[in-house]
Amino acid sequence: MKFNLPTALALTMAFGSTSVSANTIDNLVADFVQKIEQNNCSADLTDLETSQAISQSLGVRVHPTLHLMKDYLIEQGTLEYKDRGGEVIAKTAACGGEKVVPVPTESLKSTLEESGKCSLSKQDFRSLLKASNIGGWEGSGALKALSKKGDVVYDKKTDNMNIKFGKCS
Repeated sequence: MKFNLPTALALTMAFGSTSVSANTIDNLVADFVQKIEQNNCSADLTDLETSQAISQSLGVRVHPTLHLMKDYLIEQGTLEYKDRGGEVIAKTAACGGEKVVPVPTESLKSTLEESGKCSLSKQDFRSLLKASNIGGWEGSGALKALSKKGDVVYDKKTDNMNIKFGKCS
């Protein structure tokens, strides 16, 4: 998918709104999958890199972000990688599959709730991500989104993340 300049500019303006940036990683993942669905359920990775306007408007880099996102979605089963020229295929309902688009913030929120802790050090957080098989890219993006919503608050004095939802609210 190649965007012409007016389309790229319109997308940049539309996705630059605060409502979208409040949940950056979830919207970025959903938009990435939607672009593949709209392109006959498959896309060449070099074409996906042209969605740079969307990536920039959300404050992320095309490299390595799109590749990390692709790897994350392949790991989740939402995309399937075909070794023919870098093609990825969506496995969502819109494309005849059964996979749903993952929501990284909900996965992290669920993991934090299941941990039973209301405060975590950075090291404890990293260990929790690793134990829960949540990668650093989606984990840090989800943490950023939860922090913007006020569900997780970083305490500079104690160098801890305090959970502000569920049993910890």
